[in-house]
Amino acid sequence: MTAEIGVMNNNGIALAADSAVTIENYNREKIYNSANKLFMLSKYCPVAIMVYGNATINGIPWEIAIKEFRRNFKDKKHDHLIEYAKSFFDYLKNDFINRENLDKWFDRQCREACIYVKNQVEKAVKDKLDGGGEFSLEDMQSFIQTTVSKIVSFIINNKDLTFNEQIAKMMDEKHFAKCREVIVGIFNKTPLSEEAICELSTAMLVWYNKDIFIPQSGIVIAGYGQSEMLPSLIEYNVEGIIPDIVKHKQSSVYQITEGNSLIVPFAQKDAVWTFCKGIDPELESVIGNSIDVMLQERYPQKVVEIIKDMGGTFDEQILLNKLKELGSGCFKGIVDSVENHKNKNFIQPLVNTASMLPLEEMASMAETFVNLSSIRKRFTSQSETVGGPIDVCVISKGDGFIWMKRKHYFDPNFNQHFSQNYYKD
Repeated sequence: MTAEIGVMNNNGIALAADSAVTIENYNREKIYNSANKLFMLSKYCPVAIMVYGNATINGIPWEIAIKEFRRNFKDKKHDHLIEYAKSFFDYLKNDFINRENLDKWFDRQCREACIYVKNQVEKAVKDKLDGGGEFSLEDMQSFIQTTVSKIVSFIINNKDLTFNEQIAKMMDEKHFAKCREVIVGIFNKTPLSEEAICELSTAMLVWYNKDIFIPQSGIVIAGYGQSEMLPSLIEYNVEGIIPDIVKHKQSSVYQITEGNSLIVPFAQKDAVWTFCKGIDPELESVIGNSIDVMLQERYPQKVVEIIKDMGGTFDEQILLNKLKELGSGCFKGIVDSVENHKNKNFIQPLVNTASMLPLEEMASMAETFVNLSSIRKRFTSQSETVGGPIDVCVISKGDGFIWMKRKHYFDPNFNQHFSQNYYKD
């Protein structure tokens, strides 16, 4: 995991990212504090990119993909930030990985999807067995087939992305046979009918056009296009590259308008939202749900029971409905009151202050927010999945991309050739 943040106002944008990376090997986790997650997307343009979540694309580190794009992009410029994102994804699709490796990655992605489905099936079977009762082999086989059909239906009916034409090209005997081969191998000890295998093979092919991302990387592209006077930030979810497709979707766009500011956390957001809103989001959810249940379920039922015990005569259902309606109104009033208090005393003062900050103070704010997440992980029982040196940059229309803090795995004084060769590509 990681913690990253963008702070934007009319002066520019500050970005900060921690350095923790979690590596899983043989069911064990190891955390290193040396990962690079914040980069210049172009050496010559005011555009940055941050990554979080899965640290690789098609098994290759994002750092390599970004630096290879930057080398090929050279000194080209675009009028709008979103065009830089399009150029980046076009490069990944067309030039980053050769066709042979893409076919291998299709196999791997298909295997990942099948393992996800198998885990869902095994969980459903375990829940059924834990529920008690006796089941014959035929009953269990029937249950597995039904569960697979439900999962297939969920995949096929999920929201489509925008790759219909490319997916249609993949609906051929070669890819279908490969999916079938992977499914038979993964479900080798699970009894599946030929019909279920065919359904699952079709689902694996359309998976790449569905809003399901396993594993998932987050990509944040921020800065200015040549014709843009105010900064913006675009967030994407990315799964991987297969022939003719980089499976991705735009999840958020943040655009500064004159006089306002934005504070946007990514990945692990809880510490930032606690500071900004004055309450931990999980605690707020627990309190809200508890009050909702109390006002709309327990309290109405208790009132009905008390009136019954007192010998009152009434229509129980009508009274329950009226009390629930009253409880719903009270709950809405409580929520509105809390929201108004948060906005007035926490959110709005912070946003107003951020809107006036110079670039240096914006950088300090971004770094502090990432530090908050790191401290929270460090001094609790949770794994320290946020930590290490914090890389910080600012981007402005006039000065472009400026590093405020940046770690190196080497001593620049001993490697002056690195700086001398940096702009020779």
